[in-house]
Amino acid sequence: MPIAIGLTGYLLWNRDYIPAPRYTSNMALNEQIYRVAGMQQQTSIMAIGSSMTLNNLASTPVVDHFGTSAYVNVGAWGMGVTETAQLASDLVARLAPSKVIIVTNLMDFHSGSSLSDGEVEAVRKCLEDGGSMLDYFRYWDAAWFLRQMDLNRIRFTDRGNYEFLGFDEHGAATLEVPPHRILRSRFDEKPPADADIDHHCYAVLDSLAIWFREQDIELIVLQSPYRQGLLTPALKDINEIHAARLRQILESSGHQFVNGNALEWPDSVFYDASHLDRAGAEAFTRWTLEQLER
Repeated sequence: MPIAIGLTGYLLWNRDYIPAPRYTSNMALNEQIYRVAGMQQQTSIMAIGSSMTLNNLASTPVVDHFGTSAYVNVGAWGMGVTETAQLASDLVARLAPSKVIIVTNLMDFHSGSSLSDGEVEAVRKCLEDGGSMLDYFRYWDAAWFLRQMDLNRIRFTDRGNYEFLGFDEHGAATLEVPPHRILRSRFDEKPPADADIDHHCYAVLDSLAIWFREQDIELIVLQSPYRQGLLTPALKDINEIHAARLRQILESSGHQFVNGNALEWPDSVFYDASHLDRAGAEAFTRWTLEQLER
């Protein structure tokens, strides 16, 4: 009884930091899925993808450009092209958007591990059922749960933390990392070389673009830049080749692509190699959306 009372009191004290159920090993994705599952409304615009979508796609320019607040960002760390494609149909079924935005860069085409069948099924069930408290018992892991709750004290409140998950009303999490907290190891991280890219991801994106066309959903892909200080001739070449492939894939299915690398973005608007701070995210989002044909 004392243990039960103590745990209950601890949970109540930390109720603002309770993590979403462990549907996957991706903490940010779990938070987004649980949030979306509990929404009562559908949307006209949905943004999906990696931290490029979560951190670099600012909500205000999206709402201003399209003239609607029916917009949801479901971006999450580690969601490369493969993982994004695995969850696209379930998210579309839940939110019924007419437009989908994906913000991406070379890292999203990096070789990596996809979501397991069990994780995809857990996400699907949550989205279909609307999520419930029973999910905590269905995917229970006490040590993981308590550890994440402790970390969420920072993730949910500190915009200067690299793992900030204090979503705005649309689901974005733009950061403001003070200069003295920028990690040089991340700021100087080298972008993927051609040998690091999983070229099968292009086929995955092609299939996803075709699927969106068949669903009569407009897909908009925005390529997020690397900071100016990293733009070696080799990286510029890789970016140009990569952008050309993305443009061909998107336009062949009637979708739109905007290359954010068409401009060089100063180091001052980045807090690491490819993640923009809030001002940079707003400038990038506004500029890329202005390049759309419609």
